[in-house]
Amino acid sequence: MPTLPDHSHCNKYLRILECLQVLACTDDELLLLKDAVLSIGMRPDFDGQSLFDQDLRKFDSFGRHRQALWAEVENSDPLFAELLSGTRQECGSATWHTYISKVKTAIIHKVMKPIRNRRSRTTRARLTSEKRSSTSEVIDLDDDTEEEDEEMTGVSTTLEEETDERPGKRAKLSFRIPDTPETSSFASWNTTPLRKSVGPPVENEEMSDDHQGPSNEHLPCHDQSSEEVAGGFANKMAQLVKQHLDQRTAELDATFEARVAAQVVTERAGIAEKRNKIAQERESLARLVEEQVQQRVSEEKQELESVIMGEAEAQVAAERNEIGLLIERQVQIRLPEERITWEEAVAKQLKSLF
Repeated sequence: MPTLPDHSHCNKYLRILECLQVLACTDDELLLLKDAVLSIGMRPDFDGQSLFDQDLRKFDSFGRHRQALWAEVENSDPLFAELLSGTRQECGSATWHTYISKVKTAIIHKVMKPIRNRRSRTTRARLTSEKRSSTSEVIDLDDDTEEEDEEMTGVSTTLEEETDERPGKRAKLSFRIPDTPETSSFASWNTTPLRKSVGPPVENEEMSDDHQGPSNEHLPCHDQSSEEVAGGFANKMAQLVKQHLDQRTAELDATFEARVAAQVVTERAGIAEKRNKIAQERESLARLVEEQVQQRVSEEKQELESVIMGEAEAQVAAERNEIGLLIERQVQIRLPEERITWEEAVAKQLKSLF
């Protein structure tokens, strides 16, 4: 018979070789067992949901669904019932219970590991997609207002019409926002080419003067503003993400506590109901046993009385027979003597008469 491995190592779960050693099975048999566990665990038979698609620490904190899973696995194939019953090992029930519990935990962990990895990848991809969509919505500052675009279109059209009066020479248009606190703050948030309504149309000479532009001292530094905007935006996004995560964590904690409390209440109610059923069954069994005992005692008493009465009647009949025989013998013995005495008395009476 195979020997059980030493499970005193620090690993949380048994290794494959240790599972094979505990079950005393081959690789193919263990693979069949894992496939059966995966197939049954993915069915929506556990409160209408798939067991392996849930967080077992929340969904099955008391292990009720896992017990049902292993019961279904044992009933699905005689091979699995043989492997999980411990008939291939020579050990006590307590020792086997310890080892088989570790084997079941290790098998469920190995079966659910790829499912958890796939689920985490899907969650990360979804969160990344949501983060990207929220980021694109926040940094899309080009679509400020439609009114500004309409104003810019009107100004550009007017200036082009005026410059067309000079044939062969087309003025290059550029628009500049005066360096004021309001426009500087706006430029720090928008790194795209600045567009602003510049009021009514002006003459070509004024436009040529504006085209020369001010000195570099008065122009806003777009690169520096872009870096500052990027840094501020990153900090703001980090704060928003942290705030969202904290809020979501608090909501999940509250939901988890509520679900655990509800599950505990449900489990306690189920346990109390089971205890009541057990108490009722015990009472009914006690009454049934008492009735059966009384009936059996009555039957035994009747049988005993009938036996005693039969023996007593037989003994009385035997004694009557013996007494009758004794009386008959006494009569036979005393009858001749009494007859002689009677004859003598009769003879005496006859003599006295004659």
